[in-house]
Amino acid sequence: MARNGLCCGNTVLRARSSYGGGYGAGIYIDGARSILVEDNTVAECDLGIEVGAENKGALATGIVVRGNTLRDNDKAGLACGGFSASKSGRVEGCTFSNNTLTTNTRAGEKAQAEVWVQAAGGNTFTGNRIAGEGGERPLLMVEKMAGENVFDGNAWSSPDGAAGSVFLWKGKWCEGIEAYRAASGQGGGDRFVEGEISATEAEEPKP
Repeated sequence: MARNGLCCGNTVLRARSSYGGGYGAGIYIDGARSILVEDNTVAECDLGIEVGAENKGALATGIVVRGNTLRDNDKAGLACGGFSASKSGRVEGCTFSNNTLTTNTRAGEKAQAEVWVQAAGGNTFTGNRIAGEGGERPLLMVEKMAGENVFDGNAWSSPDGAAGSVFLWKGKWCEGIEAYRAASGQGGGDRFVEGEISATEAEEPKP
């Protein structure tokens, strides 16, 4: 498995899978450790950037995903975690910060969310800017198999507004950012931005 690597300054377009329902990621980190993924642009793929751990017992950790631009992907912009609680590995101790996500649920009903978290715990999502497409397409989906992760200081935007945007938290449908905060106990430092989101709308994450 890869260790101590850099994936920086790339442009990845239209990476799509012809099998498994189409979950190919433009940049995919699988079961690796201590990888920096920075300043990449990923567009029109099945998934933008995915940090996973496919093999049972594998652990992806120490991955830093920051300052990337993810736009117009089909099913998710950021994906994190093993695909199963019992059949795959896990993602732990990773950081996702200062990324810009825009309209990454182009597959409609077959899409997951702008940010999709599966079997993963102990990760932080801070200072990201996430602009969704609305129409009941979730900004964030955290599955039941996920552990405890931190979501704070992020900026959210959607045509549905602060009260109508959708978050899915461990099986609970949350309509509006306040419902998401109540269900998750997360996002106290988040903000909702009406209209187009800018590079300055999220707080800088604490070191």
